[in-house]
Amino acid sequence: MLLGGGSKQYQKLYLDSMIPMRKHIFYRAMTKTGEDIRFAGEVQTTGNTPASKIATDPQAQHLGCFAGGMVAIGSKIFQNTKDLDLARKLMAGCLWGYEVSPLGVMPEIIHTVRCEDENECPWDEKKWHAAIKWHSGSDNILATIEKQSLPPGISKFDDTRYILRLVDTHPQLFIPPKSATY
Repeated sequence: MLLGGGSKQYQKLYLDSMIPMRKHIFYRAMTKTGEDIRFAGEVQTTGNTPASKIATDPQAQHLGCFAGGMVAIGSKIFQNTKDLDLARKLMAGCLWGYEVSPLGVMPEIIHTVRCEDENECPWDEKKWHAAIKWHSGSDNILATIEKQSLPPGISKFDDTRYILRLVDTHPQLFIPPKSATY
């Protein structure tokens, strides 16, 4: 954007990186009301893992909310309406994270339930409960939901803090804020 299209290098980097991100990192999360929302998940690989063996962990991080803006800018620069739709869904995911969280602020890290099909994703209470059981190790799912204040669609609050990140040009004057916790 800053170079005004004077170099094709950045276009190639964006387009080439979006292929694996669409396939392995960005995922649709299951919601009770069926919204088509996306998050940037987590992928672990040694670099030698075959693409068919790569699994997306539906762990959404608050810091990953930048991805919607990144994809939106790329879609506008390179005139890709498909990516603009993805950017909207990534933004909707982060907004959903705020809306369903008990304090109205998306925590630093949450686990959701990943949809198997990105086009069709009906609410499945049993699948949500299975994810909660897997994370908590408890058979008493309803007690876990109540104790941890888990809204439908979130299977674990991994890090309940909200870390405010400020950019300051005078680090000697910067006083880190106290993080809100649940």
